[in-house]
Amino acid sequence: MSDLRRYYWDSSVFCSFLNEEENRWKTVEDLLKEGRAGRIDIVTSSFSVVEVLKLKGHKPITEKLEEQITTFFEYPFIKMVDADRNICEHARRYVWRHGLKPKDAVHVATADIASKVAPIHEVFSWDDDFLKLNGKSEIKFPVVRPYLQQQLLNLEDAPDSPATSDVPPKSDQGPE
Repeated sequence: MSDLRRYYWDSSVFCSFLNEEENRWKTVEDLLKEGRAGRIDIVTSSFSVVEVLKLKGHKPITEKLEEQITTFFEYPFIKMVDADRNICEHARRYVWRHGLKPKDAVHVATADIASKVAPIHEVFSWDDDFLKLNGKSEIKFPVVRPYLQQQLLNLEDAPDSPATSDVPPKSDQGPE
């Protein structure tokens, strides 16, 4: 049995990292290190690529960061699920039957459909409205704030430490 964990991220998690939001971005950076080390996969909707630009409660991301955002979403451990017609129709049912906001419904529908390929362990979000979905019968996954399963060791002083090379500095976030 694999130890690989799969987490679905809504756009607020990506925004918190890209905007270096206090008390959030470091947790996300550590999760990205876990992804680079092959211990987690991050699943998200292709909708996240555009939603991160202007998400309520987050600083807008400007066009001058376009290349950085594009390469960021190319990490091999970030599994992008296309927001195709099937997912959008699935999301529409979440809106009608369960009163979800359309953007939240797209994320729930994406996680639901992605879980048919491989399990999703939890949905990570910083969005208080989205977090209210946790425990609702129509939601198949726990919806929680991002956290690390196990704290990473601080090996920054160790030479050739994988922990220090897992995630590039903020100025170069794209894949190698």
